[in-house]
Amino acid sequence: RSGSLPLSAVDDKAKRILTSLIHVGLFDRAPSSGTPQLNVTTEASRAAARTIAAAGTVLLKNEGGLLPLPRNMTGQTIAVVGSGADDDYALNGGGSGYVQGSRYVTYLEGVRAYASQVGAKVIVPEGNSGKEAGRCAAAADVALVFLSTWSDEGEDRLNLRLDLRDDSLVGYVGDAQPKSVLVLTAPGAVLLGNAMSNVQSAMVTFTPGQEAGHAIADVLWGDVNPAARLPLTFPNVDNEVGFTPLQYPGVGPNATLLTSNFTER
Repeated sequence: RSGSLPLSAVDDKAKRILTSLIHVGLFDRAPSSGTPQLNVTTEASRAAARTIAAAGTVLLKNEGGLLPLPRNMTGQTIAVVGSGADDDYALNGGGSGYVQGSRYVTYLEGVRAYASQVGAKVIVPEGNSGKEAGRCAAAADVALVFLSTWSDEGEDRLNLRLDLRDDSLVGYVGDAQPKSVLVLTAPGAVLLGNAMSNVQSAMVTFTPGQEAGHAIADVLWGDVNPAARLPLTFPNVDNEVGFTPLQYPGVGPNATLLTSNFTER
């Protein structure tokens, strides 16, 4: 209140900061440029990332016990399709939650690595169309469909639906290959009515991070039980709870000046 501060309080704050810096070894090496691109990843941290990503996978559907996949798949073929198969864009959080990984293992990379251990061959579509995905799935013994959605601070999703091309792709794959597995990467709830009806098994990984590929392979082949639970409800349709415009997105004199009233409490 007087605007003064005892020196002992300043010393206490400085001690807390310096103790942490000493503990992690920052005083044991020459100063760096302070760039966030410095790689501080360790084998232990990568192993932890793989364990956490696998443990956080939620099984949504598994008709006929398609999963886990067999440990011996000698001579069999696995089709890997979908916009999220070989893309690390959606594996991480955006905005304040974003962390630059030292190296990302995409789903395709992880499945290929594990498939080689069980004697299976991995094939991918020659093009990006749903028809090409269907042809690829038909030529395999099992199809893995990887789809993703994305949002971050300042870039909300317009709705909870999958991209129309992704939604139709699941249909092409499901029609061509009864043994199909959907793996969804998403920051939140997604409408999965059409997609779920076209696959035998489905999982959601949310934002699994840099070891996503190895983690999903651990789950697909049964090394890890996808026993996590949904942290939120996946609705059947957009705005299933019936929010009014007054509640969300709010009302106001124009689109850039809205007031939301949380009357639903």
